[in-house]
Amino acid sequence: MAIIDEVKRVADALRSYEARIIEIVSLIAGKTSLGDYEVQRCQHLLTELKRDIKESADRGKVEDNRLPQTEWERMYFQPPLRKANAELHRLRANSHPIHSRWSLLLRDVGRDISDRLELLQRQLPGG
Repeated sequence: MAIIDEVKRVADALRSYEARIIEIVSLIAGKTSLGDYEVQRCQHLLTELKRDIKESADRGKVEDNRLPQTEWERMYFQPPLRKANAELHRLRANSHPIHSRWSLLLRDVGRDISDRLELLQRQLPGG
């Protein structure tokens, strides 16, 4: 695989996690209460996010395949996801999104992923 394709693949994966975090934060940001459906939706989204980040962090790669980890995955993908996994472990998915202050921790995790994504994008031509 060409280097530019590998960089884009890693960047796309990081962008996906970034977008999922933003989605959850946008559902709870600035609100003082949530209906039962909204709470359940947030809990479901967080459960899936935590699972996917844990799996990605454990394998250290974008895809679950037998290929070895690439330099780009080792430098730009695995570190923020390992950190995100450790941070998200502190959030209980069955807790209340507002009362448990999910948005604060999710914003921090999202910022770490965004920062690493920015560093990676600088590796692209015109980045």
